[in-house]
Amino acid sequence: MQNRFTNAMVISWQVGLLAAFPLQFFSLKLYFYTLIFASACFLATEYRKEIFTKQKFYFVSPFIIFLLVNAIGIFYSENKTQAVKEVETYSAMLVLPLLWFSLPSQKVSLLKPIGLTVILTTLAHCIIAHLLCVKDILSQGRSLKLLFTSEDYHYVNLSYKSGIHPTYLGVLVIASLLLIWYISKNQKPVIKICTGILALYLLTFLILLLSRGPLLGLLTILFFGAVWRLRTARKRYKILGYTSIGVIIACVFLFPPLQNRFIDPVLRMIQAKSYHFDDDSLSYHIRSWICAITSNQETKTILFGHGTGDERETLNICYTQKQYHAMINSGLDAHNEYLSQYVKIGLFGLLSFLSILFVYFYEGFTQNKVVLTSYVILIAVVCLFESILHVSKGVFFISYLFPYFYLLEKENTRTTT
Repeated sequence: MQNRFTNAMVISWQVGLLAAFPLQFFSLKLYFYTLIFASACFLATEYRKEIFTKQKFYFVSPFIIFLLVNAIGIFYSENKTQAVKEVETYSAMLVLPLLWFSLPSQKVSLLKPIGLTVILTTLAHCIIAHLLCVKDILSQGRSLKLLFTSEDYHYVNLSYKSGIHPTYLGVLVIASLLLIWYISKNQKPVIKICTGILALYLLTFLILLLSRGPLLGLLTILFFGAVWRLRTARKRYKILGYTSIGVIIACVFLFPPLQNRFIDPVLRMIQAKSYHFDDDSLSYHIRSWICAITSNQETKTILFGHGTGDERETLNICYTQKQYHAMINSGLDAHNEYLSQYVKIGLFGLLSFLSILFVYFYEGFTQNKVVLTSYVILIAVVCLFESILHVSKGVFFISYLFPYFYLLEKENTRTTT
């Protein structure tokens, strides 16, 4: 009887993890209920003790430290209501890794369906967004080529049609591209062709999305991968390889919408010798970064920050002092997760967040886990342009997918040896 109960709880636990991914992007309330349900199933089994094994605790402990540091920040925060709200959002960074690493056995039967769920969830959002754009174009009797050329169907005008911020949708697309590449390895030619077509569509969508963080993250992954592959090549092949990389990157940014989004704002600021008066979001990011860096002046704030929940108020004081009129009372955060943690929790907060990235990057890099390494690089780059942990989707991308990619590649290594 006890064995039947345990098996039922473990199956429910696995189903909870499987359901968590699509629910995060379609129903946030049901997602939280699912986490509570999966956690209850976890606590009902003796496998809750599994997490205290040395290897598993190594991968969970950075999340625990990060959550504890931010929880301590509540006590010296001026805005305790916001501080508690942020720590509640961060709570998934404890729950999800615990649920992943305490499972009694990591089976392909669980891991691969989740990968398929990631891809299908992404595809659904992309197709919905594009269909709504096409409907809008046709209702106005306009040409469908506007889908590729008009800013009316790029960036937020594209992503919000599917209900997701462009940065998070871009991360979701690249996570799916990594999974498609991983799953299609060693498959039949027909499957490779089908997955190749799917990957091409998602890549096209990503380019039309024009989100800085994900696009630069993808280019960084490709550059990092190329450098790693070419490290042992002969000199002439290295020259050819690096030249090819440069040409590809140059060609990407010759696409007019990308040029308008990435190149033109920089050129305008160089010409004007100022970032202050440009209306592009990059100039707003720069102003936020300057205020975030200069907000911690004393030894106390450099080490401990201003407190969890106090980021926006602290930055607003700086916006006022520096006369960034367009940003005063705007509620804009640092648009950089590293600086957000620095403003709120100081160097301790920054280091606790970096420790999560370091642990998973080091494991992926040293153990040749390509998907995990690539995904950590993506998140590290995206964090330069977005304070991703302010919303549950950003927390989810780290606390759910870091352990998932690690276990997926670990399971594949175990079953192929």
